[in-house]
Amino acid sequence: TTGGAQGIDLWLDSQGADAMLDIHTNQTNLKVKLSDIGIDGVTVKCGGMDKTLTVQRLPEKLSETQMALTHTVSIPAKGDSAVYARVTLEDGHVAWSSPIYSFINVAPYQAVDFG
Repeated sequence: TTGGAQGIDLWLDSQGADAMLDIHTNQTNLKVKLSDIGIDGVTVKCGGMDKTLTVQRLPEKLSETQMALTHTVSIPAKGDSAVYARVTLEDGHVAWSSPIYSFINVAPYQAVDFG
């Protein structure tokens, strides 16, 4: 499947107060001051299915190696549903969980006779 990020790391020896990053692609262009780029990044839409171009600073040293979170999802009132968890790592790799199934049976339980 697709959905991972493509990227490059740029290491700058120095950056002046007005230094700019100017990116031109077939789908979009981005011109931004280096001082405006932070951990959260600067993103422009490229069209298509949520395709974007993001420029962000990475920390000088990786300080966090794990996380925990809670998220509420809506489950339909009838039938079964598969929920997946997706994680995007710092290097752009994407990991998906196996499906987590939820089933709501609105009818009372009935025994089935296969005999």
